Amino acid sequence: IEETLRSLQNQIGFKPEDVEFICVDDASTDATLQVLDGLAKADPRIQIVANDDNQGPAIRINQAAALAQGAYLIPVDGDDYLPANASTYLLGLAHAHKSPLVFGRSKRGAIAPDVDTDAAVEIAEDALAFCAKKQIVHMGFLVARKLWTKSGGADETIFIQDQSLPLQLSAAANRLVYASEVVYWLRPADEDNLSVNKTQQHHDRFLSCYNILTSTEGLSAAAKQALMRQIISALWKYRRDQSKLAF
Repeated sequence: IEETLRSLQNQIGFKPEDVEFICVDDASTDATLQVLDGLAKADPRIQIVANDDNQGPAIRINQAAALAQGAYLIPVDGDDYLPANASTYLLGLAHAHKSPLVFGRSKRGAIAPDVDTDAAVEIAEDALAFCAKKQIVHMGFLVARKLWTKSGGADETIFIQDQSLPLQLSAAANRLVYASEVVYWLRPADEDNLSVNKTQQHHDRFLSCYNILTSTEGLSAAAKQALMRQIISALWKYRRDQSKLAF
């Protein structure tokens, strides 16, 4: 958590007073809170929210967003990190293209080189259709706080936010920008990483798409088709994987 927060404190191109760090702890059982307390003593921009019960990433990320005062949010998991110029790069794209939502690529690795600011970008007016077709299911984006509020953030009926949050935000956006450059780095996965649970992923993908499809009015034909493809794919992969477990 200290390395993660240091990578955020080291983002370039901002005045210190223009940045805040909201750290929501989900009843962790290690030394996370003690580490955060120590960092907060040296940096008053760090706000710590301690919770007594474990509710999962989706609920906690919404809890953090509700406390945000800035015009833009960059959600970050507690063990990931950003290249030093990632925030200014994403914010620059948002302003240049008048977009409330900017996605970049994410990647696992131990290094985070600066973002290539000349990397190719795509602009989508049908944000949901693009997101669903591209199957964006990761962190590594900047979003206007007004859009987050409008969308409701992560679907709290689904434990992990990775699948639902990009779809929820895209469904409420009038435009998105997608950058081909890696702007978000994840640590190498281990046996404790939530991403190793494929059954959970299929479940979350199915429900994230289904909930958007059945609750959002005015979806384009392209968005509906892309969501249906993901729903069918998630169901097929779930059944395939379950059959492999049958002896």
